[in-house]
Amino acid sequence: MHLRYSMIVSWSTNISGKAMGRKSTDKRARLVQSAVKLFHLEGLQATSIANIARDADVPVGNVFYYFRTKEDLVRAVVDHWLKRIDVALDSLLPDANPELRLEAFLDASASSADVYASVGCPLVGLARDLRLSDDSLAPLAGEMAARQCSWIGRLFEATGLNAADALIRARSFLATLQGSFQLAFALRDPEIVHESIAALKRHALGFEPGTR
Repeated sequence: MHLRYSMIVSWSTNISGKAMGRKSTDKRARLVQSAVKLFHLEGLQATSIANIARDADVPVGNVFYYFRTKEDLVRAVVDHWLKRIDVALDSLLPDANPELRLEAFLDASASSADVYASVGCPLVGLARDLRLSDDSLAPLAGEMAARQCSWIGRLFEATGLNAADALIRARSFLATLQGSFQLAFALRDPEIVHESIAALKRHALGFEPGTR
């Protein structure tokens, strides 16, 4: 269990440049960190408030001071990931041309191929669990992917595509990438991620492998 979580911490560090595994002195932050971990390792539905409190070393009675319901805590976890996505994407070669920024995005994903093959993608797993949740949480399922699609789409639009075509290209780009994470996890083979990224660089960005 601890090894699997260390892989998630590694994933978060590679993507955002900031590790999320350090225990915070802020009880609210510790609760969110533990929820991020347990929602990925155990699943959203199987994780109780009591389990999160125990992992965060916070008395269960104190949880409700910060989060009145489990739904409130789930929303905080989604917000946590949205902020991390924004920080990560904004930091990828901000002064470079769109193609190089997209390549940097792919390279960041490639650096975590072993993590995806070992523990899967936390964002994909959370989106699945949210989609299967009650009506109040299900709409959150698409927010993280939508944030990434929007960023990718803006970069494709900056290459000269119209907005509609840029969005279609962005969805296909992200679907290929996230599909490789899922297949790599199913087959325990990180090479699947590298193969898909090489194909995206070649077909979506026009970069030949080994030429950059």
